[in-house]
Formats: sequence, C-alpha cells, structure tokens
Amino acid sequence: MRRFRLKISRDDFDELRRIVLADMPNEAGAFALAGTSSYDDQVDILVRRPIKVPSHMMVMQNEYHLEISPQAINGLISLCESNKLGAVIFHSHPGGLSYSPSDDYGERRIVNALRQFIPADAPVASLLFTPNDVTGRVWLPDCPSPTLLDEIIVIGHHIFRIETKKRDLVNQRG
Repeated sequence: MRRFRLKISRDDFDELRRIVLADMPNEAGAFALAGTSSYDDQVDILVRRPIKVPSHMMVMQNEYHLEISPQAINGLISLCESNKLGAVIFHSHPGGLSYSPSDDYGERRIVNALRQFIPADAPVASLLFTPNDVTGRVWLPDCPSPTLLDEIIVIGHHIFRIETKKRDLVNQRG
C-alpha cells in the first residue's frame, strides 16, 4: 500500500496557516505549487511556493463555505502548467477538522481543471486548517475520491510530524 506524505518548510506552513486563518470565523483559502519525490511505495508531495488568493477573488466566503473565482483557479493552472508542477489547495474551517461535502465538490472542480494541464504525475493535494489543528489529503489521477495523507512533515529547526491517518482513525472510533 502506498504512503503519501506532504513535506513543507516551517516558514511556508506558518505563512499559509496565517493566510487561511486570518478571516476567522469565515473560511479562507490559498494555494501552493508542489512537486513530488517517489521511492518504493512512498510518495512525498513537496510544497514549493505559497500563493495567496487575494480577497477580491473569493466569490463566496462565510463560516460554512468558500468559493474561489475562476480567475484565481486559472492563474493557479497557468503557474502549474508553466512550471510543470502540481498544486496544494489550502483552506480553513472555524471548527471541525473534517472535510465537508462542499469541500469535496469545490476541490474536485479544481482538481479536474488542473489535471487537464499538469503532468500526469504532478501532485494535487489539500490541507485543511482549524485554529488548533491540520489534516490533509491527496487527489490521485483517475480516482474520484481523495485519499488521506499519511503524514504532514513540517521542516524547520526541528522536524514536526503530524500523522493524519492515525488521528483520523481515533476520531472515527470515538
């Protein structure tokens, strides 16, 4: 079974977290360019460059829903295509570390648009932040549903590991 990890620098993690939590209690979003490194049954998604989505490109933004303009998504597609990279979608929830049906729909829309223009092996993932936690998932080619990331690794002076699948199993059991 393949393992999926997302690796991100401490500076980028802190910046993206700050961006998506800045409008609390309303949801907010950001993007990042990303590459991959694969070996054996492990795929590492490597965050390369954070991209702030300007507030005027948030079509709908409230506590329960976030919709980003087609222009912002087209800009992301253009950057991914020209750099031959994939993307990570970041957004926030004021509470509750679970992806909603609205998140599934919105991310699927972005993923389907991206997949038409990026290399077949380019990653598409997402991170969901609450004020106190984070989780993530990866959208694999030709798979209609996302797969939880096994781990998020934040690299700075120290390496911080967030094991998302173990925590999610604990949350599901009680």
